Amino acid sequence: MSGLALGLEESRQETTHFDLTLSLVEAQGRLQGSLEYSTALFDRETVARWLGHLRVLLSAMVADETCTLAELPLLTEPEREQVIHGFNATETEYPRQALIHELFEQQVERTPQALAVQYEGESLTYAQLNAKANQLAHRLRAMKDASGAAVIKPDELVAISVERSLEMVVGLLGILKAGAAYVPVDPEYPETGLRTCLRDSQAKVLLTQRTLQESGCRAAARGDDEGSGERFCCLMTKRRMRVGRKTTSVVKRRSRPQGIWHM
Repeated sequence: MSGLALGLEESRQETTHFDLTLSLVEAQGRLQGSLEYSTALFDRETVARWLGHLRVLLSAMVADETCTLAELPLLTEPEREQVIHGFNATETEYPRQALIHELFEQQVERTPQALAVQYEGESLTYAQLNAKANQLAHRLRAMKDASGAAVIKPDELVAISVERSLEMVVGLLGILKAGAAYVPVDPEYPETGLRTCLRDSQAKVLLTQRTLQESGCRAAARGDDEGSGERFCCLMTKRRMRVGRKTTSVVKRRSRPQGIWHM
């Protein structure tokens, strides 16, 4: 038609039909394409990073057609450097001769009234948690066997089988403060599984809750029958979790920095 001129005009599309759409076409021996994305779900930086990964993948495919899909890279060199070296640069100085519960006690001195642990509407400050852990540690250290000897010696193993609760944190800290190492046991284990854990770990004490008393203490009592030696069942109850003046004093150190602390 006379006076008619034809040309290409870029089409601007303000909406997308799908969350993410990648379109590729081959033109003049090259791949050209576009990536549409929902701005409500993705930001521009994320999509640009994905396109960079696609470019790395396609370049690697062209460079070596014998590579399997699992061997092809996705990360750019700066990203690979960050993942391998940057994220793993975690070395830091710390008090190597201090034990975990001693570091906790240092925090208690700094922020005694700050919230330390919270679970399902219940909470303990650092001072309260420390006092209850000291109470349990003293109780564990005071346990005697039939000959009158102390049951808990340095690096002794104490099994703990409690449900997720504040008492779990108190129990772990109390065991460490007593100079022992803890053996976590899933409270969902049947009695036979619990007996197996106690037998294999040679733990002399099982720390558990009133709700788990029947199966836990029965499993601990089977130690003599199986030739595993005398075992003791120590209950953590709400009543015994109350703080008393004579039982919350600082527990003197018995563990060594190089000793075991959990299994």
